[in-house]
Amino acid sequence: MKTSSCAALLILLLAAVNRVWLIQTDKVAFSSDEAVVGLMARHITEGKPIPTFYYGQHYMGSLDAVLVAIGFEVLGESVRSIRYVQLVLYLLVVWTGYLLAYEVSRRRSVALVTALLLAVPSMLGTTYTTLTLGGYNEILLLGNLALLLGWQVTVGKSETPWRWFALGFFLGVGWWVNGTIITPLVIVGLMGLRCFSSSKWRLYGLAGAGFFIGGGLWWLYNFRHDWQALEFLFSDQLPPDTEPLSLPAKLIAFLFIGLPGLYGFRFPWAASYYVSLLSLLAALVYLLLVSHRVTNVYAHLRYGKINKTAPSDSQVITPARWVWLSFFVLGAIFMLSTFQDATGRYLLPIWLPAMIGVAMSLMQLKHWAFRAGLLALLVTFHLGTTFTTAKSEVGIEPQLASGLQADARYDAELLAFLEEEGYEYGYASYWVSYRLMFRTGEQVIFDTSLPYDEKGYRAHNNRYLPYVERVRQAARVVWITQNFPALDNRIAAVLAENNVTYQTRDFGPYRVYYNFSERVAPADFHLNSQKPLDET
Repeated sequence: MKTSSCAALLILLLAAVNRVWLIQTDKVAFSSDEAVVGLMARHITEGKPIPTFYYGQHYMGSLDAVLVAIGFEVLGESVRSIRYVQLVLYLLVVWTGYLLAYEVSRRRSVALVTALLLAVPSMLGTTYTTLTLGGYNEILLLGNLALLLGWQVTVGKSETPWRWFALGFFLGVGWWVNGTIITPLVIVGLMGLRCFSSSKWRLYGLAGAGFFIGGGLWWLYNFRHDWQALEFLFSDQLPPDTEPLSLPAKLIAFLFIGLPGLYGFRFPWAASYYVSLLSLLAALVYLLLVSHRVTNVYAHLRYGKINKTAPSDSQVITPARWVWLSFFVLGAIFMLSTFQDATGRYLLPIWLPAMIGVAMSLMQLKHWAFRAGLLALLVTFHLGTTFTTAKSEVGIEPQLASGLQADARYDAELLAFLEEEGYEYGYASYWVSYRLMFRTGEQVIFDTSLPYDEKGYRAHNNRYLPYVERVRQAARVVWITQNFPALDNRIAAVLAENNVTYQTRDFGPYRVYYNFSERVAPADFHLNSQKPLDET
């Protein structure tokens, strides 16, 4: 027990060292999605009312912004401070993952291997636990706690009231923070139905009360705003010109795009697989583990053999069934929902069950040296991809569209130019504006009225309306585009048609329009139309 606890602490230390290196060397790109969280936190530290949700949305609660605001008070306001808050959450994810793996398997070795795979994660895990997009670390932590308590009250048959209440409470907080909590919620719900007992109705009631109390902010907001969050969840989330995927296409996407991303064979910002000698060897390891698992299942079905690591027959839900249940639930949600995402982040709720499955399969192999060698190969694969990618030109990116990827090398030069020319207000696209506003401490304010791709402007990207009003009242403005030649050509054409003179300066992917002969806004030329650019 003491030895395994020391090993777990060493794994946490490894996770911390690995993450501190990424943070201190600025190897992970800073995008406007993350900047919005930082700006919300900045406003909270200034004493402004805490918003219920992420700016400009009726979903995704503001818990992450509140925690980042606390980080700003302790560490000061910076991108690195945002990331250190995520580091604390991430270490809690690793620790609760260790606890859950032990609870499910009842083996310290499985728990330690699981913790190690979380501490040295695939690129998907690295990306979305280093930066923040508004609550993924919190959902991972809340999901771990819910799955842990769910196992204890169903398989473990615990009748301790506080566990039932805490189970509902964590799921309720998660319901407010991010809708992806639906995966652990359904998993726990199905476990509860399988182990249902009418004699425990008071305990089920406690869990329900905890859920409504934990998600209280979500319920209060929706009571006052005509259930706008539900309207979002059940509405079609695709852009008007995007065709929804068919069920077969979704299944293919889940199996050949999502799952490879989960295990590290495809990066969140890349459409293709990551191919290297290490990735091929890691793929062989996973194939070996899957084939070994299938062989065990076949032997159990044919000969009635019970694996030594499986729980007794008196238990309804075995560890292996629980892992498969997790994949089935997330796959069903993925297939039935309207959300389509190629980054893989919506698969994060089964990251821990997936790693527990890998750990259990590894520990079932004979010969400790063989197990250690395969584990070392997987860890080396994850570490190698992290270091190699971090040192590459693109770096670690949350943005899938290459033209929108943030290259921080040119930010300082661009901002110095704006300061030199005396510009404090302007128009830009979403992926430019909030990132630059956070970096300047809101010394430069933007309206996001310029589109960032050919599909046209998205009105909801003007997430904080006070910015819009301040830019509208400004006497002098700049326009900034990012790596978008079609828009630059359109701007040049409409300004020429209206006899507006101006100057431009290029800074890497940025083009700055300034020194206009008259004060102009994108709306004056219908550039903020929500139609595709070629129809504007």
